[in-house]
Amino acid sequence: MKEKNITLLKFLSITYKGRSDLRSQRGQIVKTLLLLIFTGWVVLSFFQEASLLRRSLNNSAYRQEASGKSLKKASATVISSRSNLIYSILREKDSGLLNAILYYSRKYNLEPTLVISIIEAESRFNPYAVSAKGAVGLMQILPSTAEYISKKYSIPWRGRSGLFNPSYNILIGCAYLHYLMKKFNQNLKYTLMAYNWGPSNTKKMIKKLKSPPSTTKAYVRRVVFTYSNLEKLNSLLLLRFPRSLSPHSLRKNQRLAYSLSSLPQD
Repeated sequence: MKEKNITLLKFLSITYKGRSDLRSQRGQIVKTLLLLIFTGWVVLSFFQEASLLRRSLNNSAYRQEASGKSLKKASATVISSRSNLIYSILREKDSGLLNAILYYSRKYNLEPTLVISIIEAESRFNPYAVSAKGAVGLMQILPSTAEYISKKYSIPWRGRSGLFNPSYNILIGCAYLHYLMKKFNQNLKYTLMAYNWGPSNTKKMIKKLKSPPSTTKAYVRRVVFTYSNLEKLNSLLLLRFPRSLSPHSLRKNQRLAYSLSSLPQD
């Protein structure tokens, strides 16, 4: 009789445990399905918004937001749309552009999302952009600054024309950003001010406790704004950047690495 009772208790225990495990498994399955449905919906919205924004880039509300004048009042749609547009541009331009950003940002211990945000503010991803002051390429670097950085970081100097090469421009730009980060003790605000206004002007401003020009303030707000939103997207798994990338991934993409002979000459 005792043996039967023991057997019955074991059976009930196993049955209860089995049902408990089944309930746990069902719970996990439901959670996974809900996550997949939510992620699919977000990704679909992600690309739909990017397409919508592309057709309305000349909209005055977007221009005002992009200039940094009304960031606090920007709608949720506009906030996400810039990040979505950036991602779609990176995908459309060529995976090699994203590869270069990932590789060189990691090389110089920078966040890829920060580098992307600077490129967006500086050139809107136009590798042939030239400013009124002579800054060149994706990250809008002055040739004199680029030459100094190339010597400091032992990077082969390819001249002004080399800065029109997206990969080379990103290499020099990331090295320069690393240089400024060290110079201003990892202070992002001062680093961005220096990138836009120059390190000498920024150091004088800090010493005299003065404010930077309104254009520099707007630039810093714009970069930080884009950077924070790209980071939010990254945390939602919409932008899953690998932690490292091999040089082979860069060489593999020949369409991005324009030959120097085809670039504008000095």
